[in-house]
Amino acid sequence: MTLEPAALFSFARKSTELPKFLPAAGVLHICIIAGKTDFTCAGRPLTLTAPGYAIITSAAMCTELKDSADFQGIYMLLSPRTIGLLHLRSTYGTIGHLALTADPRLKLTAAEAERCYADLTRLCERSQLTSHHYLQDMLLSLLAAHVLDLYDLHQRHGVLPDLSSGKGQLLQRFITLLEEGHYRQERSLKFYADKLFISPHYLSELCRALTGKSAGYWIERYTLQALILELTDTSRTLGQIADRFNFSTAAYFTRFFKQRCGLTPSAFRRRRRQL
Repeated sequence: MTLEPAALFSFARKSTELPKFLPAAGVLHICIIAGKTDFTCAGRPLTLTAPGYAIITSAAMCTELKDSADFQGIYMLLSPRTIGLLHLRSTYGTIGHLALTADPRLKLTAAEAERCYADLTRLCERSQLTSHHYLQDMLLSLLAAHVLDLYDLHQRHGVLPDLSSGKGQLLQRFITLLEEGHYRQERSLKFYADKLFISPHYLSELCRALTGKSAGYWIERYTLQALILELTDTSRTLGQIADRFNFSTAAYFTRFFKQRCGLTPSAFRRRRRQL
């Protein structure tokens, strides 16, 4: 099935042109060549300054976007279907996801940011060529080239773990457990260490050696990301969310969230409604 360009991705020249609520499963790219933009990602206030690029892997976690008066850049919002259609043959996925979860920002040179900006502008312009007989394939090819360039830039500028060793494979198995959603019921180091047949201390030191962060950090990051997405669904009460994540009480859930995000779950919901 061929999708319309709008079902693949959408573009904006400033944050105010983006949807009020970003889709949970979408991926938001921000390329900036002048000025800055402030935003909150998974409860953390961040600033992206030019020249730079940011990739928020779960768009709904990005809130309170505010561009500076001299901002010049472009936003690209990818749909879940687009990501599934790319089919990139690369082992970068786990590495990149870990790095972007820790910090979604890429610091680029001016020339690199200009090239990324030109790539996104071209994608935006070519998505308007609705008479093109191979529009979807053409757009996906351009997008794939851009994403592979981002992989290359991220590896050039970031300190990323080598997952080819035995330790790297253990890390991948740990992250797989998190991606399977075990953190909804189990957040103790012992649970994950037992699954991997290693000690909790070794698991934490392994994560710290390969990613610069402890195993506990990654368990909390995955938990917080999922909680933030749950809180965007106002059909569930805080008590129901606490139960879904195996918190003993709603009060404990509130304490857990506030200590890590700086505001209570109910305050987070109120702020999001005001956006």
